Order: sequence, then C-alpha cells, then structure tokens
Amino acid sequence: MSTRDASTIIYRNDYRTRYINYVVKQNAKDQPFLNILGGSGAANEASEVTKLTIGSTLVPNDEMDFLLNRNQEGPTTTSSTLFTGTQMPLQTVVTPSGVFMTDGSTTLYTIPPSLTPVIFPDPIVSLVVSPSGNLYVATETGIYQNTPSGVVNLNISGASNISAMVAGDKLYFAKGSQIYSAVGNSPATVVAGSSSGFADGIGASAQFNSPMGLALGSDLLWISDTGNSLIRTMTLSPPYIVSTVAGNCVQYIDASITDNVGNKDGSGIHGETLLYNPQGIAFANSTLYIADTGNNNIRALKDGTLRTISGRAGVPPIYEQSPAGYLDSPSGDSLWDAPVSISADASSLYVSEPLNNAVRVITLV
Repeated sequence: MSTRDASTIIYRNDYRTRYINYVVKQNAKDQPFLNILGGSGAANEASEVTKLTIGSTLVPNDEMDFLLNRNQEGPTTTSSTLFTGTQMPLQTVVTPSGVFMTDGSTTLYTIPPSLTPVIFPDPIVSLVVSPSGNLYVATETGIYQNTPSGVVNLNISGASNISAMVAGDKLYFAKGSQIYSAVGNSPATVVAGSSSGFADGIGASAQFNSPMGLALGSDLLWISDTGNSLIRTMTLSPPYIVSTVAGNCVQYIDASITDNVGNKDGSGIHGETLLYNPQGIAFANSTLYIADTGNNNIRALKDGTLRTISGRAGVPPIYEQSPAGYLDSPSGDSLWDAPVSISADASSLYVSEPLNNAVRVITLV
C-alpha cells in the first residue's frame, strides 16, 4: 500500500463485519481506510480496543464512538395504526380530499374504504401528491392524474415500469438505475444515472443501484438509493449534480455487504452513518424522513445528521438491524416490519407496512 500524509487518511470505526480480525482495506480510488472489524462472539474483541491511532493522535475509543455517533435532538414521536385489512399496503399518500392507498393491484383505495374505489387499466406502482394537492398515479404502463371528474392519462412516453415518482413543477421518476423528468404529453427525459453501480457526479456520470424512493425539497431532489443503502441528492437544474448525503459511500475492493449496510445514527458518509436498503422517503419540516426497510425502523435526516425516530436504533458495537415486529408506542419502543413507503404532512408521517398489512401514522410530538 502506498504511503500518504496522515492528514489525507480517513479512519473509519466499523464493527459490523463478522470476523475477529484487524485489517486494512484499500479504497477503490486512492485513500486507505482503517477498519476495526469486530466479531459477534461473547467478548467481541473489537469492543476491547481502547485507542485508535489517527496520525500521531491517540483517540480513546469512547471519544471516537461519541464523535461518530453524536445525535441531534429532535421531536419525540408516537406511532398508531390507521388501517389494517386483507390488503398489503405498498404506498399511502395524503391529499386534501383524503388518504389514498395502493396494494399493487389496479385498484386505488381510500382510507377509510370508499364505496367506489377507482380502477386503473394496469397495476399501480406509485402514488404521489403535488404541492398543489393533485394526485398522480403511476401504473406499469403510464402515469395518470386522478381528478374528481375522472382519470386523465398524461401521455408521457417512457414512463413504464417505474420504481418511484415525485411531483413538483414537473414529474420526476426513477426507472432502472436512472432518474427522469417529465411533463404531460411529452417523452420523459433522463437527467441523471447510467448503468447500475455507484458514483457521485454530474448527469449521466452518476450511478445508482435500484433507487426506490424520491422526495422533493426546496432546491433538491432526494433519492433513496436502495441497492446501495444510501441517501443521495440531485440538483433540480442542469448540470444535475448528484451527491451522497447519508450512508457509507466508500467503495471497497472485495467489499463484503457489512461494509456498506448497518443501523447507525450520526453524521457523515464514510460509515459514520449506515442504512439498510431504505425505500420510501418524504420531505417535510426541513427534514427527510426515511422508511429504512432493512432496519425495520424510521429515520430522519436533517442538517446532515441521521437519527432513528421510531423503532429501535442501532447499538454499538454491532449496529444490528432493529427487531421486526408490530407495536404502536412512543419513539424507540415501537416495532416495525420492513416499512416500505412514507408520506408526510405538517405534523404526521403515514407509513405503509405490507408485512403487517398495516398503514401506521407517526405523530411528531
């Protein structure tokens, strides 16, 4: 390994890998990363490490853990059940005219159930509400607007088999490993992404791996990069700059899955924060809310700090996923089972949880 000045070396405290061994992994680019790798045995030797050497500075382990996991105070939350039934809710959105839900069939349901559910020509894959309150429905073959007078086909070519959608002054959707923008009666346009993989960058030079969630902030498109277990952003005007804002953006040579996923609150993108296949996201109150599907919990990202707001937070040294379950309760006592989508209004989050056949509401207290 080539030598580098200590000031250019980033050290990462990572206990998730299942081998009791200390190794140094070379970054795929040019920076070495020191990994303290811990086992899952009773003693867990990694937890016995008392000091890490950073350049010529000795940092006590408890101080390093504090630096990597400092948390930002925020509102407490309470979860409650809005809907349970025979359907497996995949997405729920709130509009001025009510709450709508899809289970992936051709039927658009309302909560409470409507006497006249809306039927679409193909299975529904995504729901989104614009800032003005319009409800857009993506099916396997196209995008529609659901209006009081009926369903309107927007005639957007290229809008088939999408995985996520969001609406602002135009529509944005994810399809495969690319992000598109679209307006009615026109072809959709690729604005970012190319082949599946990981890369920050401009437009087509960026790479994603199965993005499953989109949300609009005031000046950014937020992207849940599910296959990479990352949260990314994209600027809304050319040249469409894509950046990573949470998760472990380090791409290792011969990486194991535990280098890139986990259940870790904190600030940073080099393993100081970890997610596990997050899917649905929503932006409200200057905060990105995340259905962290693989971790069975709900996270919030604000000002660069990631924290768990419902369900169990990851605990050092392993930062394992939260236990799956079904329990309505305040904050960290709630239990979730693979929540897949989330939508927001000013004071509440609506979470679809197909494995529990439930739509649940998180009230921000």
